[in-house]
Amino acid sequence: MFPKFLPAACRAFLLLLMGLLLFFNGSFHHSPTFAVSSEGAYNKDVYQQLQFLKTAMHAGAATEMQQLFPEGFIFMNALYGLTWADLAIPLKPATTSGISEICQEANAEIAFARAAIASRQGRRIFQQNLPLPYGVFYRGWANYLRGKQLQLARPGPDSLALLAQFREEADAIAQAFDQAPGPYLESYSQGTWPADNCLAIASLASYDHLFHSSRYQTTIQNWLAQVKTSLDPTTGLIPHSFYPGQAPPGARGSSQSLILALLPDIDTAFAREQYALYRRHFVDQKFGLP
Repeated sequence: MFPKFLPAACRAFLLLLMGLLLFFNGSFHHSPTFAVSSEGAYNKDVYQQLQFLKTAMHAGAATEMQQLFPEGFIFMNALYGLTWADLAIPLKPATTSGISEICQEANAEIAFARAAIASRQGRRIFQQNLPLPYGVFYRGWANYLRGKQLQLARPGPDSLALLAQFREEADAIAQAFDQAPGPYLESYSQGTWPADNCLAIASLASYDHLFHSSRYQTTIQNWLAQVKTSLDPTTGLIPHSFYPGQAPPGARGSSQSLILALLPDIDTAFAREQYALYRRHFVDQKFGLP
């Protein structure tokens, strides 16, 4: 016979399990806390997390991240700077100073991240002797972040210098794509990843969006046309890696997640098509959670 306490223990365990499932389900559907200032509303949860990361970044967190994977230093600085940009860009300039305190802080931290990326430490693992020197990964992240900071810059000599640098770098990226035999530039010698290329193309699109121009539209449209002829035949998605003259090796959920964060900046219709395929092949749900 089972001990008398066993049914009660089983019920208690099942209740605990159900409670945990409900807790995690609710956590995943948690709505962020927004704070309202004279400049507008901002995500307070993200701001508090950035304060934590600010201390870590200035203490060398990106250098530590480099020990975990080869591009850790660049990724850490770029994503840190981009998060500051996404937090601050929606805020309206304060009428008294011309720029809100959060925007000032964001500008300073993006400048910190950009300086780290431009440093010798930031460039050291990337090869200068590529068709696009230092490779499309390095140049793409650097220019995409540069364009985001430009959206926060106050009018003046500093913003003009940043604009000139952004345009010069975008011109170099566009020229490399225009001269390339295929849709994708190398990140390293013999190492080509489409997600890195999407980032570089997104930096060109961000210039055109920001200045309502068509400066890079020919490059972007030619690139899109080539990409659409070299999709993964199994899923119809942009492949994870690319080798000229060989069949696409397949798509991966990890690189697709980055690509699909960038494609809407480049072509919204193509982004919707790719996202629908991504959901079909890579998204599943358990207990109502994706």
